[in-house]
Amino acid sequence: VRLHGVRTCGDNYKLLGSLLASLKEYFSSFKAICENFYLDLNEFEQIFSGNRTAFEIWDQEKNGLIDVFELFSGLVIFANGNLENKTRFLFEIFDINEANHLSTIDIEFMIYSCLNSSFKILGIKEPVNEMEITSFVEQHFPPNSEIKISSLIKFTTNSPQIIDFLKIITLQKE
Repeated sequence: VRLHGVRTCGDNYKLLGSLLASLKEYFSSFKAICENFYLDLNEFEQIFSGNRTAFEIWDQEKNGLIDVFELFSGLVIFANGNLENKTRFLFEIFDINEANHLSTIDIEFMIYSCLNSSFKILGIKEPVNEMEITSFVEQHFPPNSEIKISSLIKFTTNSPQIIDFLKIITLQKE
């Protein structure tokens, strides 16, 4: 991904750089008040005490709804915290059925959501390449595998691609 012309985040988005504990509280609030995986502006304001400008970061389609997986993925990626704790929280978010494992399709969806949200936050207009994500997951996980949290943590903390991506994100936040 070319990062030419990427905007830096600075102080523009109050939610970025949150503590993971705060994000977990927000996620609990979401689960308590929402019946689907999208937030409208009213729900967003209710959970985050946010404003329309913050909401619009994720509502680039201008349909009045934001994808919760995308929202929380981006907030986790840009949160203050170590990679292991971020991975644990992402696992919790994407373990929708609370099965204590993720499938390779879940991993693909998680990576897609993290990248798509990061692109929106950073102002990258290129679409996320889903074929590259599928290929990446296929290279690192057997088909039809059930990925436990310990395996995902081991993978993310040892993956040069993920570590490099997070270094770039850290530079863009400054």
